[in-house]
Amino acid sequence: MYTVKHVDRVEAAENSLRVEFELHRRQGVIMLSTFLPSGLLLLVSWATLFVQVTALNVRAIMSLTTLLVLYTLFSNMSNSLPATASIKLIDVWFFFIIFLLFTNIVVHICVRPTPPPKKDVSTFLPAQPQIPREPEPPRLLRWYRLVVLPVLVGLFNLTFWVVVFIQ
Repeated sequence: MYTVKHVDRVEAAENSLRVEFELHRRQGVIMLSTFLPSGLLLLVSWATLFVQVTALNVRAIMSLTTLLVLYTLFSNMSNSLPATASIKLIDVWFFFIIFLLFTNIVVHICVRPTPPPKKDVSTFLPAQPQIPREPEPPRLLRWYRLVVLPVLVGLFNLTFWVVVFIQ
């Protein structure tokens, strides 16, 4: 998990020896074990917004599963870091992703399929086999999945990574 850099032997009292060194966290490990899986879980949760509106069970189960897996990842990551009283950047990352996954679940619950338009019974047409069409997703869902969520994720990532590299 760490690499040792800048090992210095500092002279101390005659019966002791003092050694100073720096531990640096290996960035590739963090990227592959934390940011990549949480980003993929966010993509899976986002994909549930494109599942048929009538398939609420599928959308709900997928969304809840991604939230639970992400929370487990967050819990494991938090246990592997030193305990501090302050909020770490990794906590901000996970809080934001958890908030988005929770919001996706709320959107799934609030969205109901729009009923198909009523047919005009005044005209008589010969009976033809009709293929049932998927109802159009409500406007809220279209805007959320195509505009709101991608913009939120983009702005957060821009801000987050700027803060990470400035520190």
